This record gives sequence, structure tokens and C-alpha cells, in this order.
Amino acid sequence: MLAQKLAWVGDRSYSIYLVHLPLLYIAQYSPISQIGTDENQIIQSMTAVAGSLFIGSVIYSKIEIKYKRRGKSAVISFKTISVALILTFTLPLALFSTMYWGATNKYWSLNRNYVQPAVAWELDPECNPLSERNEPCVFGESEERRTVLLIGDSHAAQLSLAVTEAAKNVKWNAVIWTQTGCHIQFQVGIKNKVSKECASYNLKILKWISESKLDLIIVSQFVLSDSSLLDIQKAFIQLQVLVPKILLIENNPVFPNTSLDNPIIMFPNNPLKSVKESEMNLQHKMASDDLAAWARLEGISTLNFTTLFCKEGNCNRYARSKWLYWDDDHLSVTGAALTIPKIEAFLKQI
Repeated sequence: MLAQKLAWVGDRSYSIYLVHLPLLYIAQYSPISQIGTDENQIIQSMTAVAGSLFIGSVIYSKIEIKYKRRGKSAVISFKTISVALILTFTLPLALFSTMYWGATNKYWSLNRNYVQPAVAWELDPECNPLSERNEPCVFGESEERRTVLLIGDSHAAQLSLAVTEAAKNVKWNAVIWTQTGCHIQFQVGIKNKVSKECASYNLKILKWISESKLDLIIVSQFVLSDSSLLDIQKAFIQLQVLVPKILLIENNPVFPNTSLDNPIIMFPNNPLKSVKESEMNLQHKMASDDLAAWARLEGISTLNFTTLFCKEGNCNRYARSKWLYWDDDHLSVTGAALTIPKIEAFLKQI
């Protein structure tokens, strides 16, 4: 079976050889076939390869084999030459023109006109706040300055640049120690929402806190509707024994689950730039509100960023030609930058 397929390709190899170079050249270099960014280059190349096989096969069956049977004395007609040129150049150009037209008019989503914005944890390769670390990321190590520690999950990591910038503005040291998907709890807990590995990792952070001189701990984590608030509260109490000044960052607004990334081939997926506040994802808001209310009763400060994104009944994740969100619930670098004045103002009060 394989031998027959190889023989089929071998018979047509010369015709395929004749057409493959112009098709690949058009796919790679012609502006008419360019579809958005380089990440789609594979689409043009695969189309060119498939086109080479198809057109080469047609040329072989309609022209090459026909004149092999007639012999060398056969005269090639103008019609045959025209058909060959059409198959070799006109058909591919028509194909790529159609692709280009469809992409330009956003019929295929191949242009990928949405480019996902930067998020804080992508911008520091030497100290990625989402990587599992045996020690925190430290920014500024002056003993004469106060020090703030940011801990939590990816919703803390999204604020890492904002916290370090706010600390720098008020001449504080900043320490970042976060871990993706790991809530600040020091035991597995009632609902088993935190793994043993996460709890063990947090105990490492707790030990470091007990051995360090800190003036403030900022805790930011995505509080879920089924989170064990009792276990989270116990963790806050343990932290408060070591560092009296604690700041809880409440959940930032969560947009409906509409992907910000375009698929390769389908109708264009245009991410919503603005959503009515009543249509936002409020599934986890009550749990976050309950934790914040408890924290304030315990003397723990809270900070809410809702007003930065939601005004007059609408919530925006796009402003001034920039995306404020990296996905449905994580802030982009631009969005996180909006929080700097609030964080900075809080630091100045201490």
C-alpha cells in the first residue's frame, strides 16, 4: 500500500517539482498571501504544499502523460500551454487572493487582529512571580526603608509590577512571592481546595515571614464561590500575628467567559470591550465580599478596584486603544498600572 502511494508521488514528482517553487514563493513572500502576523505562516505554507500536490497531479494527468503517450514529435498546442499557465499561476493567485480577501473582511479570523496584551508575570524572566521558588523576588534591599510583601496566586502575580512600582514611588522595598493556583492557606483545609504541595509551599513562605522584618503584607487571590473562607480566615490570623499590617485585595471585576484569543478558522471572534455591569460574572463576588467584610472586622485593610473598570453601569476591559485585561479575570500590565495610585496611596498612609 505504501509502495503504491510512493509510486504515485514518484510518477508526478516532476510536475510537482515544476509548480512547487512559485507556489511556495507566493505563500512566503507575496503580500497578497500574507494573513496577519507570522504565527499564521504555517497556513500559507501548508496551502502551498497541498496546492503543489494537486496542481502537479493535474498537470501530470492532463498534460505530461498525454504527451508521453504521443511521443517527442507531438506539438504542444497554445491551449495546452494556456491551461498549464493557469494551473501553475492563475489558480494559486486566485486561491491566495480569496484567502486575503476573506481575512481582510474578517470572514475567516485568519488575520488574528487581536493581539493578547502583556501580563506582569511574562515580563521578568529572571524572577517570574508564577514559578515555584525557594525564595521571593526582592526589589530594593535598603535596611532603612520599609518593606511590603505581596503573596497569593496568579491574581497577586498580575499586580507584581504595580506593587513594585508603587513601593518604588514611596521609597519602600518590595518583595513578591506568588504561586499560580495556590491560595494562601497553611493546611489542606475543610474543602480540600488547597493541595498538600500548595500548603507546604505556603508554610515555607510563612517561615520566611517569621524570620524577616516586614511592615506590610498584601494578599491577593481569587476567592471562589466554593472557597473555604474559614481556612482562608485562619491563614490571615496566622499572618496577622507575625505582621499586624495586612492588606487584602478583593476580587477584581470578572468579565463573561468570552475568549480574547481568535481561533484559526471560523467567523471572527471579536472580544467584548465593554459589558454592562449587570451582565458581568458575579458568581464569585459574594464570597469575595464576605471575606472582605470579615477582614475589616478583624482590623485587616481591604482594597477594591471595581471603580477603576466599572463606571455608570458599564465595565470596560479596553480603554485608550489598549486592553486592560489579559483574559476574563486577570489584568494586563496596562490594567494593573491603573491600580498603582491606590496602592501607593495606601502605602503612604502607613
